Amino acid sequence: MNKIDLLIQSVVQIHKFLESLTEQCLSPRQHLPERLLSAQDVMNKLNISEATYYRFVKKGALKPRMKGSRHYFYEADLVEALEESKRRGRI
Repeated sequence: MNKIDLLIQSVVQIHKFLESLTEQCLSPRQHLPERLLSAQDVMNKLNISEATYYRFVKKGALKPRMKGSRHYFYEADLVEALEESKRRGRI
């Protein structure tokens, strides 16, 4: 291999490393523990009333996971919903 091939190979390795690093930094879901939040926990975190919570669920802004008739959320899902609201300009 000549020097140009070695240089190209090094650049490709650096590029792959930077791509993987970027993916890790942009994905907040990976850093949150998989903890279930109740509807009350979500209302407290978002500082919203019960009526507002159920309105958000009805509109689809919040998508709970159901266990029986109770609503639960993973923290990562909640962060994703907030990011989507920010992206759409709702927040």
